[in-house]
Amino acid sequence: MDKSFSKGLAVLEDLARSGRPRGVTELARDLGLQKSNAHRLLQTLVINGFAQQDPETGRYQASLKLWELGTRVLSRLDLRDFAEPHLLALARHCGMVVNLAIRDGIHVIFIERLEHGQPTRAGYVGMRVPAHALATGKVLLAHAPEEIQAQALIKPQAFTDKTITAAPSLKAEFARIRKQGYATNRGEWRELINSVAMPVRDAQGTVAAAVGITGPIKDMSKARIEQLLPALREAAAAITRRLGGPATPITN
Repeated sequence: MDKSFSKGLAVLEDLARSGRPRGVTELARDLGLQKSNAHRLLQTLVINGFAQQDPETGRYQASLKLWELGTRVLSRLDLRDFAEPHLLALARHCGMVVNLAIRDGIHVIFIERLEHGQPTRAGYVGMRVPAHALATGKVLLAHAPEEIQAQALIKPQAFTDKTITAAPSLKAEFARIRKQGYATNRGEWRELINSVAMPVRDAQGTVAAAVGITGPIKDMSKARIEQLLPALREAAAAITRRLGGPATPITN
């Protein structure tokens, strides 16, 4: 166990639980630390944005970064429950498979799937798939940090002859997705399957998940996808609102 790290976490927890700013001497005494050690740990928390020091009193308190991180974790934990009624309504409206996915690095993990208005989680929910070949995955990559996008552009795997594997083309695809607000997959993951997806945002406006509609090519033509966009947009917006996200779509 890293004792310094553990002590730093103890200091952070003390600041978070305290109802008032804490002085170095007081905090060191309560946690059984040397004053110099407590001061070093506090300064490290300040440098990394987890604590703030009052310039007049010299006392410390936890910053809002803890709240920001906590709300993101909470959003992830509650996401499926918040999304379920809206996914159900979307599935009943379109009569096709509806899914909800989150990003894990350059992969997506499916956390919900509805078919004919019923959950079909076995063998699907929890599946981890390369993101660049899916509509939900491309939405999530398009809004991911630059370093994640750069990683996704390194030798993307081909799953069909329609999978976008050229880095310039995939990068241009991400830009197009951000501009138009949705992504499509036309046989890029499975030859006879098309899909469309839109982003879901959390309380910070960050893309936290993607909601998508999937179906066979014969049922998911370009014209049909365009017909489904309003319902998909409403479902994504409704889930976003449940997460405390922006009321109107953000394009960037």
